[in-house]
Amino acid sequence: VLDDTVPNPNFLGTGSKYAWGSLALCVATCSLTSILLGYDVGIMSGALPLMKEALDMDNFQVGIIAGSLNFIAGLGALPFGQLADVLGRKIAMIVACIAFAIGTGLMAASTDFSMLLVARGIMGSGVGATFVIAPVYLAELVPAEVRGALVCCFDICINVGILLGFVGGYVIDTYLEASGNVKWRLMIGVGTIPPIAIALASIFLPESPRWLVQMGRRAEAEAALSRVVVDQRLVQEEIDVMTTMMHSEMAASFKQLLSPSTKSMRRALHVTLGLSILQQATGSEAAILFTPLILSNAGVKSTRAQLMWALPVGVAKLLGELISVPILDKAGRRPLLLAGNLLQSIFLGALAVGFAYKWNWHILIALISAFMLSFEIGA
Repeated sequence: VLDDTVPNPNFLGTGSKYAWGSLALCVATCSLTSILLGYDVGIMSGALPLMKEALDMDNFQVGIIAGSLNFIAGLGALPFGQLADVLGRKIAMIVACIAFAIGTGLMAASTDFSMLLVARGIMGSGVGATFVIAPVYLAELVPAEVRGALVCCFDICINVGILLGFVGGYVIDTYLEASGNVKWRLMIGVGTIPPIAIALASIFLPESPRWLVQMGRRAEAEAALSRVVVDQRLVQEEIDVMTTMMHSEMAASFKQLLSPSTKSMRRALHVTLGLSILQQATGSEAAILFTPLILSNAGVKSTRAQLMWALPVGVAKLLGELISVPILDKAGRRPLLLAGNLLQSIFLGALAVGFAYKWNWHILIALISAFMLSFEIGA
């Protein structure tokens, strides 16, 4: 509701000022979008080997299906961002969830690589859209005092989703008496349930009051904000702040965002972009996606064993997040960033040596898990 650079002490508070039940519904619904992304990464890890065999795909095609999601999600977020400005955050999130569900359903029904790639594209656009719209929606709605914690909440939910994907893949492969072709389709198909649940839950959420102010609908903005802020005096104050902020934002240009006028802002932009790119370049997501294939090349031929021993990787990734979050403010961002990246370099180097000299696969799993834990500490 507030720009973090314009603090409003009157807005900080607890108790009866806020409708915490409504806030919890908003946060829980939007956090599910993070679980969606995590589940897809985790479940694809188990589905890829079965999918490759059932659809007779080569390694290049497997790599395209696995690695295309982030690229497509990035492109898909652009039109949905415009859609969110025109139709509102809530409607845009519902449309994105529908796209995700349709794409996931088509993936589960795919009979060849081409159909699979088209379905992945539809699903990817939905992923990118929900992952952009949901944080914006929450930032425009929730109290400033808990807004910072939502960043951690979203990261934790991604890792929860990854672990759920690993567990779901293992359970389906272990306890379902069916062919591999049926198993991978069920693994993917289960992913249609969360976006449908999010879309249905979104119907009951208030629209973003900031967007309503932007559209000149002040009365509706006050009504929307009143659903999470009980104190009507604070509602009026916040709507006034939003109106003022909206005018100052309209005076700013997109060029100023990409090319700041001051040296300090340019440096901050470069550091932010650099860290974001390098974080993805570490290959953490590839390590998750291809853990079963890594184990297969290391000599673990049973699909069930591959999926079972992929579970420690998901646990380590979530554990790293849970370790870093409580100490983040005490230790500081920079020390954790440096420590995490140093450990990542060590474990990745050891993993490369382990592959070259054909170390025991138990050691390789330990190294992948240690890498994922250190990645989350530094992320």
